[in-house]
Amino acid sequence: MRNTWWIVCLSCLLPLFAWAAQETNYIFRHYQVEHGLSDNMVTACIQDNDGFVWIGTRDGLNRFDGYSFKVFRHDPEVSSTLGSNWITSLNCDQTGNLWVGTLAGLFRYDKERESFHHLSLTANKRISLFQFDQQNRLWLLMDGNLIRYDQTDTTCRIFAHPEHLSYTSFCITSNQGIWVSDSNGSLSRIVEAEDRIETFPLFPNGPARKILMLYPSPFAHRIYVAYEHDDVKIFDTDSHLFQDLHIQEANRLTFLINALMEKEENELWIGTDSGLIIYQVNTGECHRVQQDPRDPYALSSQYISAFYRDREQGIWIGFHQNGINYCSPFQPFRIYYPDDGPNSMKGEVIRDICTDKLGNIWVGTEDAGINCLDKKTSLFTNYQPRPDNSGIAHTNIRSLAASDDYLWIGHVIHGIDKMDIQSRKVVKRYSLLKDSTSTKNSSVRCIKVLREGQIYVGTDDGVFKYDYLNDCFRYAPQFPAYSVRCIYEDRLGRIWTGMFNRSFYYNPISNTGMYLPYDKLNTQRHNFVNDICEDPDGNMWFATLEGVIKYDFQTGESVHYTVKNGMPSNVVFKILPDQEGCLWISSANGLVRLETKSGLITTYTESHGLISRQFNENSAFTDTEGNFYFGSIKGFIHFRPDAVGEDNVPSRVYLHTLELGNREQVLNISPDSPLRKIRLNDDESTFSLSFSTLSFMAPASVQYAYRLEGSDPKWIDIDERNVVYFTNLLPGNYLFEVKATNLSNRWSPLVTQLEIEVLPAWWASFPAKVVYALVVLALVGSALYWWRNKTRQEMAYNMRLFEDQKEKELYQAKIEFFINIAHEIRTPLTLIKNPLERVLQDGHLPDKVEESLRLMDKNVSRLLSLVNQLLDFRRTEIEGFRLNFVRTNLVELLQETTDRFQESAASQGLLLNWTSSATELYAYVDREAVTKIFSNLLANAIKYARSSIRIHLRLNDREQIEMDFINDGKPIPEELREKIFEPFYRIPNTEGKTGTGLGLPLARSLAEMHHGTLVLDKPGTDGAQTCFRLLLPLQQPESIQPPQEEVPETKTEAVRFSFLEGRPTILVVEDHPEMRTFIAEELNKDYNVCTAENGAQAIEWMHRQSIQLVVSDVMMPVMDGLELLKKIKTDVEFSHIPVILLTAKTTIQSHMEGLESGADAYIDKPFSSSLLLAQISNLLTNREHIRQFYFKSPVANMKSIAYSKTDEQFLEKLNRIILEHISDPDLDVNQIAEHMHLSRPTLYRKIREISAMTPNDLIRITRLKRAAELLLQSDMKIYEIAEAVGFRSQSYFSTNFISQFGVSPSKYAKENK
Repeated sequence: MRNTWWIVCLSCLLPLFAWAAQETNYIFRHYQVEHGLSDNMVTACIQDNDGFVWIGTRDGLNRFDGYSFKVFRHDPEVSSTLGSNWITSLNCDQTGNLWVGTLAGLFRYDKERESFHHLSLTANKRISLFQFDQQNRLWLLMDGNLIRYDQTDTTCRIFAHPEHLSYTSFCITSNQGIWVSDSNGSLSRIVEAEDRIETFPLFPNGPARKILMLYPSPFAHRIYVAYEHDDVKIFDTDSHLFQDLHIQEANRLTFLINALMEKEENELWIGTDSGLIIYQVNTGECHRVQQDPRDPYALSSQYISAFYRDREQGIWIGFHQNGINYCSPFQPFRIYYPDDGPNSMKGEVIRDICTDKLGNIWVGTEDAGINCLDKKTSLFTNYQPRPDNSGIAHTNIRSLAASDDYLWIGHVIHGIDKMDIQSRKVVKRYSLLKDSTSTKNSSVRCIKVLREGQIYVGTDDGVFKYDYLNDCFRYAPQFPAYSVRCIYEDRLGRIWTGMFNRSFYYNPISNTGMYLPYDKLNTQRHNFVNDICEDPDGNMWFATLEGVIKYDFQTGESVHYTVKNGMPSNVVFKILPDQEGCLWISSANGLVRLETKSGLITTYTESHGLISRQFNENSAFTDTEGNFYFGSIKGFIHFRPDAVGEDNVPSRVYLHTLELGNREQVLNISPDSPLRKIRLNDDESTFSLSFSTLSFMAPASVQYAYRLEGSDPKWIDIDERNVVYFTNLLPGNYLFEVKATNLSNRWSPLVTQLEIEVLPAWWASFPAKVVYALVVLALVGSALYWWRNKTRQEMAYNMRLFEDQKEKELYQAKIEFFINIAHEIRTPLTLIKNPLERVLQDGHLPDKVEESLRLMDKNVSRLLSLVNQLLDFRRTEIEGFRLNFVRTNLVELLQETTDRFQESAASQGLLLNWTSSATELYAYVDREAVTKIFSNLLANAIKYARSSIRIHLRLNDREQIEMDFINDGKPIPEELREKIFEPFYRIPNTEGKTGTGLGLPLARSLAEMHHGTLVLDKPGTDGAQTCFRLLLPLQQPESIQPPQEEVPETKTEAVRFSFLEGRPTILVVEDHPEMRTFIAEELNKDYNVCTAENGAQAIEWMHRQSIQLVVSDVMMPVMDGLELLKKIKTDVEFSHIPVILLTAKTTIQSHMEGLESGADAYIDKPFSSSLLLAQISNLLTNREHIRQFYFKSPVANMKSIAYSKTDEQFLEKLNRIILEHISDPDLDVNQIAEHMHLSRPTLYRKIREISAMTPNDLIRITRLKRAAELLLQSDMKIYEIAEAVGFRSQSYFSTNFISQFGVSPSKYAKENK
């Protein structure tokens, strides 16, 4: 079926390609390693029944679809791959299977699995030649013998040489004759029916030669025989006669024959190591085609190794080291391009083409003058300017035209040259001057010779006409004085000119002309008409920069052809009509054939054989024989329009691969294939499909379109891309369809289809939905069951809620009761303890009285401790309660705590010991909280121990501090291990032991706030001990190092802080270097920072730097924080600066001393950096609010912005001085400084720091506030008030008043009186 289809296709294409048999302008397309070929050494080539071209190399087998190569190689780990990468031969059997000969045997290709099956009888054998007969029997040459292998019954027969010679080659002719050659120069026919061999010596009269190759003619009953010392004989299989071709003698060289192929009947192609030899059998003519490194379209190498003709009649030529070339049967375009060799064309950019009456082709270039292609010799001659000015005027040619014996040559600014065609000499040079005042030649755009012989020249200044009588060119005023791109004579004799935005036609008979403006052409205002043409129906066609325009004179309508309706580009240069009613149009993106009747557009590009798709303006010509010439930027082409023909063969798309990620699935689907369905899992919904028409004539020109029914019913054009991608297709059934265009850009009616089913995820599949339904039914049943038991369970549930609520209320009531009692008890206890301490301090008490009082003091302290413990437990339950974590030596802290409890333990006869695994163990903890934990655990141990208490401190494997508090008291039962940590719970039968039931809950709460744990460990092996295990982490979030901790002295480098304009500057005063750096770095994120080690340095900083706030430690050498605070608050220059004190002194007396000295805030160490930042922000923000209130309020007093008593006194004095001199308009900072007994800089800085204003601004605001006061308290006129407060004019006073208070003086008085 497929073979029949291709016969029909070829019969349609034969008229299209018949011309190529006479042409020798072969164009070869190159494929090498850089294009995807596995290796450049090609050994064999064949096309399978599907249309893929298979190429054998020494490094694998390549499958080519016209776009990409897929490589198959030997893999020793996979048995279904080729046995060797070196491919020796390729062939297909009668059923379409591909067979591959290698150095390791013969393999059959399975296209469904893309695997290879080894023929066992060829194991480890070099297979150089094999073929299949019509019965699909395999014939192969192996070990010098001819072997026949029957695939149906796997039988094998060996045909050995009767004289024990080696067979060298064999072939199967078209009539199924089996012919075999030997090393003694004989050709034999195997007659299977009679089981005999007929032998025919080919060298009866001379020394025998070894026969190397046999090639049966596909057109006649003959065999081409290549033999040793490299020549060819033709053997007639009917007459058994042979003929020597003597090809080496004809070419006068010696070469090695590697391949034979009869391309056409009687046209033998011989592949040698010296190029391609084309031998005409019937005439004996011989033509040699060689490699030309300068020619990109020539053979890529001289050394040919293989030939193959595909089903489109394309020729594949394999080379020994240069890959493979393809010669397309579709080569209607003869190309000419520049070369450096002699008698070759010069210049790339073609500007015009014409022919003379002798048939010579003249080509004008932009960069190399004129080329003449001689019709007789087919050689080029180049003409350029000469030093003696006898040549052409310039190398940049604008236009050419031949008339009689002369060639007219137009230049840019050098006028026109007139060359004698016979002598090839310039006989005259003409100027193109518009009038007598012109001094510069008009630039030539085009030259047109009319039917009657008149010569018109289009220039940038209009049209010139040749005056035969006076032998000169004269300006033609009947044409517009615009730049003329083209001149055309229609069949009525009207002369058309193409110009900017319009066209003009002139009737020489009536001597009238008319514009055809841009609105008639249906184009834009910025456009050029590059060419004009008339079709047989009288319609005018215009080539413009905005596409092709057809204008109908009868109706006045125009049709526009652009990229929107099929043109490859809107930039169009030239139009040539053919005899079939088609227009051939050159553009900036290809050559176009436009059928004037139907409007069908066919585009030709490099893939069709063009030298370039970029053509040039004014560069096209039709000669008298009907040949078309088009110039491009790389040379020019010529062709006959009727030779190009119309391709009526529909394209067939072969869908070959489905790619899922890194996995490929073979499809092998064609339009003839039955509809196939594939199923994809839900995770395979992203995939790609690859396809090809498997046409190699012009694969880059094939356009594809696809649609996916079920997703989008519309056809989607994807241009020349042969892969389509789908991403995350929804579950469902889809029908994928793809089609393509043929060589004539006609869409094929043949559609290749593939049904695709994307399965849903398992949770959306049908079984899953059944499960969902069952689950819903079960839920409904369960709901009914639940509803049935709801009433029964509601009572029990409400009862449990009630009990839980009562228990919580009882707990809260107990807590509140104890808290209230504690608060009530704490005050009288304090009133008892303080007088008692004063009495005990008197040393004149009797011993018994003192002993009794000390007992009272001891119990009062214990009672106060219990009260504090209860309040501490309540604090741990309040949300937002935070600990301050500092680096603490727990060994030292444990020792301090145990020392305090030694006396209590000894009083009860208990031995208290503690051990540590290290002398120092540091962790970040809240020192006070950990002390409470230790104290409660020790107090609990002393209460319940019998004889001893042991404490062990160590660092465990998890980088945690682990402490065991062990006593030998009665073990706590297992079921009470968690119960004892509940508030107010006490173990039964311990009524004799004092306690509140809060010590252990408080200790556990504090441990958990350290991100640690406190548990009652299991008893030891003897079961006679109680062990509480405390675990604390080494690090805590937001921990800081306390300044009082002793750390090794380290020499630290100076830290530089960022300083940005516009930010407040804060002075950090701290003697501890690490703490000073820590605070400064924290503040420097939002503020500018200065640092000082003590108060003295701080005062120095304040004298040379503007400071907005001070953060100071209290305890420092040289000058401590309290002394620094007093100096700041008593110095009028610095008293406005807010001060925050940081100290480890937490007593009330310390707080009172700092606040009484004028501190704005007092923060205990250790402190939270966020607390410090918040305090600073509040101080600065509040002061800014106070300033703004003073600025905007007419009644706010100046002292409201004071920050201290000193500032208040300073501002009162300043305000009094301003008011005393307020009527003086010249009052300034110098006068005030004199009255204040301060220097001008000091006064300026002080006012600036307190008010953020200059002294002059403060004076102006004081004047305005006094004016506001007078407006309300007096009956003075506004101008009188303005004068009274020191303003020179009422208008200036009103402007300032409105600007400051947002209301006019009159309106303010009216609203507030």
